[in-house]
Amino acid sequence: MAVSFPPFTSIAVFGGIAVDRIAVAAAAPTLGASNPGTVRATPGGVGFNVARTLARLGLKVRLAAAVGDDPDGRIVLAAAMAAGVDAGPTVVHPRPSTASYQAVFDDRGDLVIGVADIALYEELAPADMAAAAGTARNDGLWVIDANFPPETLAFLFDEAEDAGRPVAALPISPAKAVRFAMLDRRPALLFANRREAAAMLGQPLDIGLPDPAELAVKLGDKGFANVLVTNSAGPLHAVSAGEHRTFAPPSASVASVNGAGDAFAAGTIYGLSLGSDLFEAVPFSLAAATLTVESDETVRSDLTPILLAGRIDEGVAS
Repeated sequence: MAVSFPPFTSIAVFGGIAVDRIAVAAAAPTLGASNPGTVRATPGGVGFNVARTLARLGLKVRLAAAVGDDPDGRIVLAAAMAAGVDAGPTVVHPRPSTASYQAVFDDRGDLVIGVADIALYEELAPADMAAAAGTARNDGLWVIDANFPPETLAFLFDEAEDAGRPVAALPISPAKAVRFAMLDRRPALLFANRREAAAMLGQPLDIGLPDPAELAVKLGDKGFANVLVTNSAGPLHAVSAGEHRTFAPPSASVASVNGAGDAFAAGTIYGLSLGSDLFEAVPFSLAAATLTVESDETVRSDLTPILLAGRIDEGVAS
């Protein structure tokens, strides 16, 4: 039987908050040349996107992140407050600047390239997160992304274990994903796309990647008991307590894929908060991701539990 968690209403998110600067080409892009299009700036970051989505779905969310003492930092903290996220545990660091993410999308909404300036997070030692970990001891679930240095990740996993709280892990990128594979402790739930999963298994990324089912099984063999491996618009695979299941995402009219993975994770967590087991939570994952890619917003401003339930009723089941 797939694993379920005791229902919870409060979540602590330890992860990235940044300013996203998004460029979208008006036509098929020509590399190495100037392309007409649009550019916008918006608060983002994996941890922040997950936190905002969960807050919009009615959960109590605190965000332990880091910002610089600069205008971008003040902007993202104000955005957290406006979204109903408690950013009180977030550290204001004297240096370096607030993290930023620059992304270029083609005219179909697919990512061409993304560049993350997250030097700030490499400065965060366990001591910087100690107070936040202390305030999160009573939260039902800890969500931890891989932005933190390995020693800080190990500290957070140890603190979660000591508090008796399950951890949902977000690898963020192939380069950062390996940090979770190096830890002595395993999260209660791991989210990964194919490239992140392959990186965690030490497999090359420049040749044909295994399918999600194979990757999920191999991660299970490495001690990750509950795993979701996604494959963009292709079928995803879930492993839970030794059981396996494949899910096919519904068709969607894609406006932008930015934020889809964050919405997928948040949808899963929301489903788990209701008492669903992991397989039962996947329709919530797919509904949240589908609603996100059909919008040009990284986190949909109109997202509600009713909107999510309606998309599930339209048919995003396995």
